[in-house]
Amino acid sequence: MPTTQNAKYRFTVKEGQPSASGRDDAPISLMLEPTDGELDILKPGFMSLRLASGTTMSEAHDLEKKLNLIVTSIGFTKL
Repeated sequence: MPTTQNAKYRFTVKEGQPSASGRDDAPISLMLEPTDGELDILKPGFMSLRLASGTTMSEAHDLEKKLNLIVTSIGFTKL
């Protein structure tokens, strides 16, 4: 029988390390940080959304703000 678990998270912008070539190509991600509860499936780690190459920090922060306004919780259903 499927079971669903929900928890509240907030999105935060994180910038990774650039490649060894030293180019300005550090990956930008939106990380999900728990704010109220936590999904069991994520407890041993964390989840992030890797943004497309070429995404600017400004675009990432705009997306972070938008998602934090419209996403009320994150759910996972185990089948």
